[in-house]
Amino acid sequence: MNLTPFLIILFLLNFVVLFILMYLFIKIKNISRKVMDISYDDVKLITETLKDLVVESEKVSEKLESSIKEKEGILEDLVSLVDSKLKRLESADLVHQRGIGEQDIEDIVDIRGRQNISDISLNGMSLREKVVFLSRNGMSVTDVAKKLGISVTEVNLVLKHGR
Repeated sequence: MNLTPFLIILFLLNFVVLFILMYLFIKIKNISRKVMDISYDDVKLITETLKDLVVESEKVSEKLESSIKEKEGILEDLVSLVDSKLKRLESADLVHQRGIGEQDIEDIVDIRGRQNISDISLNGMSLREKVVFLSRNGMSVTDVAKKLGISVTEVNLVLKHGR
């Protein structure tokens, strides 16, 4: 039996293993050099910086939390304002449900529309009637809101849903 091919393969394998070991030794040496480059002072500096960052992030989170609570309070106030506005609009709607129809408003507009709008007394009219009357007589939504002391949104709601 001839052992020469077997010995050649074994020699080549031995050389490859030796090459791999040298490569791994160089990598380990590079890694240990990198690890050695970090001193105790560097680690201490890093931990102090991290502590400062944690403290700062806690402060920011507290500010955000207080800001969120403030915004929630504002939202609750807005909800109560919207509720009161809706109640006012519903009361104007009740007048409509009691029998004041489109034709009645047309009559009011026809009778009073012949006069100057600023001369007409709006006393005795519901909010809905006032909004519709002023709007039909050429006043802009903004002017109607100013004259009646309500918001432009309310005027738009009455004009959109009140007719």
